Amino acid sequence: MNITKVLIFVPTIHYGGLDILYSSLYRQRYDEWDLCMADELLPKRWHIYDKHDLLANTLFVECKKQEGNPRALAQAYNNAADLAIDMGYDLLISLQDYIWIPDNGIEMFVEVHRDHPDALITGLVSLSEAPGDEAVADAYGLFTIFKTPLYDKPEGISWHDVRATNLYPGDDPAIRACTPEHWEANWAAIPVSLLKKGARWDLEYDKGIAYENQDFAKMCEREFSTPCILDKRNHAVGIPHREIWPEEEKLLKRYNNRFLHEEKWGHN
Repeated sequence: MNITKVLIFVPTIHYGGLDILYSSLYRQRYDEWDLCMADELLPKRWHIYDKHDLLANTLFVECKKQEGNPRALAQAYNNAADLAIDMGYDLLISLQDYIWIPDNGIEMFVEVHRDHPDALITGLVSLSEAPGDEAVADAYGLFTIFKTPLYDKPEGISWHDVRATNLYPGDDPAIRACTPEHWEANWAAIPVSLLKKGARWDLEYDKGIAYENQDFAKMCEREFSTPCILDKRNHAVGIPHREIWPEEEKLLKRYNNRFLHEEKWGHN
């Protein structure tokens, strides 16, 4: 069987999180991958990448915000897509920060991709219980925000991904079709063959926050008849950002892309 070359893309604007990323990648069973990041804090933490073996060979793409824009996420994804094409990768895996992934997570995406080579694939992400004020030592820590690096998943889960619990019940097949609205790029896989066709993220979404990935999946469905696949086995765990950085909720209210998305696609 031909080897599937994987580029793991991690966009981040947050302090900390490299401890979780390092731990997640260290445990992976599948080893035909490279790491690419769009790190807004890169000038401050070059020294951290240099001293951690798995992070030392990280590829970086630009994530420069345009004037007046709160984020540059769509731009960063497009830059990662171009890199994946130029360097001959087969699968682009999107892993947004502060998420622990299963030790066979990359392997599962590769397996599903081999069975569904033209599909957008997404896993599940549940939120862990908030770690508690006493555990957060420094909200501006460059490697970790916690008193000690978090190398293990938290045991308590307080919120489950609605795609599994409500829309796609447990007695459904573990690997099944889902709608573009439920394709979430915080833990997902994109075939590079789709990117070669011209699939890209809409830069208009960088003027606000959210909906850029639902837009990408809907655009792929419309332009390229791309199916979306949900793999409920591939279950990652994240930290609730809003409980650690409450300013995120304020930013979302101020810059929410909901109206842009509804104007483009209509009410869902």
